[in-house]
Amino acid sequence: MLTPEQLLGLVIALVVIFFALSGRWIRRALTFFDQLTHYKEWNNNGNSGERALYRALLDECHIPEKHLFRNLYLKDMEGRVVEIDVVAVTRYGLLVFESKNYSGFVRGDQQARKWFHAIGRHIYKFPNPIRQNDRHIEALQLYLHGHNVRFLSVIIFTERLRSLHVDYDSRHTVILERDQLKTFYKHLGKNSSKMPLDRDELSRVLELLRQAEGRRPSKLRKKKPQKK
Repeated sequence: MLTPEQLLGLVIALVVIFFALSGRWIRRALTFFDQLTHYKEWNNNGNSGERALYRALLDECHIPEKHLFRNLYLKDMEGRVVEIDVVAVTRYGLLVFESKNYSGFVRGDQQARKWFHAIGRHIYKFPNPIRQNDRHIEALQLYLHGHNVRFLSVIIFTERLRSLHVDYDSRHTVILERDQLKTFYKHLGKNSSKMPLDRDELSRVLELLRQAEGRRPSKLRKKKPQKK
């Protein structure tokens, strides 16, 4: 026979397990439904990583959809058009994401122009995502000039990576695998102060980002002068 204390402990454990499993099932159901309604994105290797990141920010970090932006096209300091994968506007700053949907092994260094991606017997080079995202943040700073916002660069890889080894300055950049995102966001909330943005300024920032979302590069390039 179980004592009342043991019975109470068993009931609490079962309730905790139920809610943990139900939350996981709900997330899986939401992802499955999203894969059906956005099947073209999920079938594209690059876009599927961005879509999975977007769903994780919605479903696991509970960031409002109106605070999430994908495929922002802006000009950097040199007038070149950059495409930003995902931006999340949070109480703690603008999280600027560069998504890499790779499996296998990744090696890199913050100062290197290229990083290495190994899968099977093949080794590939790809542009340093930290430097890429630094350019993205410069473009955002230029675009949101005059608004009191701060930025955090987040490089995110798929959880399918077998090994990730990168030397970098963690004060300005965070490198994560996608299944670490929820823990990172909770930690951010506990250890960061809120941005000094009032409601009106936040609305202006959201509107500016909304205007930049999905604009194709051709609309941003300067027109060539016509020959006389």
